[in-house]
Amino acid sequence: MTPFPLIRALDRGAIAFVVVLVAIAVLVPVLNLALPPSSPFNVPTYFVALFGKYICYALLALSLDLIWGYLGILSLIPFFIKKDDPEVQWHAKNGVALLLAEVVWCVAQIAIAFAHIPVLGCVSGLVGCLVWIGFLAISVLCIVKAVNGQRFRIPVITDMAEKM
Repeated sequence: MTPFPLIRALDRGAIAFVVVLVAIAVLVPVLNLALPPSSPFNVPTYFVALFGKYICYALLALSLDLIWGYLGILSLIPFFIKKDDPEVQWHAKNGVALLLAEVVWCVAQIAIAFAHIPVLGCVSGLVGCLVWIGFLAISVLCIVKAVNGQRFRIPVITDMAEKM
């Protein structure tokens, strides 16, 4: 049994890719700092910064599949594009169900606003603010759980999502 669960989850090709990626990530700055600028193997300083920027963009692109699942209408992107990945699909379905709950709440808020009942409008406005903060907190919690490889079950919404 391997002590590192990540190693068990990866196949040989993925392990080789990670090893090469780590080697390049270490080698590029070392070639910049250790070799004089006249050396043909010296990596210019601008390229080190550019390389770091590209690595950050690549990590961002990988994490967006899970994060987009909880960013409102953007949850439709992994829902329709990533059909082959069950983990991304689970989070995307959860995000779409959360989006539908937000839309239902928004429609209810608009209906109450057009009802022109003075006390109900004020109470609805205060409760509405709290509910939107709750939606934001749930979205952030779901994003954090998704990035950490976990699932967060939202009581009614996840049940709806599993029926999609």
